[in-house]
Amino acid sequence: MKTMNRLISVLGCGIVLALPVAAWSQQEAVTGSYDSKNDWIVFQWLNATTGKQQATYDSSNKVKPTINTAVAFDQAAGVYTYSFQFGNLAGAAQLLQKIFISHPSAVSGSTTPSSEWDGGEYRNKGIWEYDKSTGTTHGIPAGQSVSGFSFKSKGLPAIVDVSFTGKRRARFNTPSDDYDTQEVQTSFNRVFEAMKAQYPTKFVDAVKQKTVGPVDPPATFNAASAIQNLIALVNQSRAPGWIDNDGIVTSLLAKLNNAASKVGSDKATTKNVLGAFLSDVSAQNGKHLTAEAYALLFFNGQYVVNHL
Repeated sequence: MKTMNRLISVLGCGIVLALPVAAWSQQEAVTGSYDSKNDWIVFQWLNATTGKQQATYDSSNKVKPTINTAVAFDQAAGVYTYSFQFGNLAGAAQLLQKIFISHPSAVSGSTTPSSEWDGGEYRNKGIWEYDKSTGTTHGIPAGQSVSGFSFKSKGLPAIVDVSFTGKRRARFNTPSDDYDTQEVQTSFNRVFEAMKAQYPTKFVDAVKQKTVGPVDPPATFNAASAIQNLIALVNQSRAPGWIDNDGIVTSLLAKLNNAASKVGSDKATTKNVLGAFLSDVSAQNGKHLTAEAYALLFFNGQYVVNHL
């Protein structure tokens, strides 16, 4: 059946909501609508004992997150420290409450800016979670940023996933066995799926980005593959603006391609070319390279040179 909208009078109260017509013919016991003023989904139904009930679904993606990542290396210990600053840009409708950072390599020694922030492994999934659920403000307000987050790892810097969720502005109480009829509960399930199909972006519960995090080095070092990884990292650093100049990209790639052409036949020249690459990366750090690009290129380049 082709999806369309129809107007339904809710509970005889004169309230009119837009309800999508899906694969049912009877009038539903539950109605759903999109509230554009608050940017959330509203469900309503009648309870014989307590009267009109309402459930508000406020997806937790109404944040405008930023993340800045820097990496330092303790050569004696062979450990990298990954430090993070998180922000929530002006205009965000929710507090930035939770951050989830993928870490394919094991981490330890996590720090947070205060005891109001928790840091720990998320469901043993190789994801580190920072969560502010205590204190007077349960998250980072719009227009503010917070630093002081870090963890340590022996993993090399790589591009990893990071997700952000906001603090919901309304609690989502759905029909239950204790208070509502089976008709209401099954109707709610149908209407919920119909609203989700009509407004898919209003049911997305995280904002996803990329950052720098630890990944285990390959079990067996291969110089040619390692240089190709550096080439990929240069290209991948351009899209998010971690390298902000095409000329710098071209210059860095020229050195890496030169090193790639020599790696199988002339180790000394390969090391010299990579040394020049590292010098350029260091010179552009904080200029045309952000801390993220520097971490990816310098430490991975250093790893290659040290293993040639």
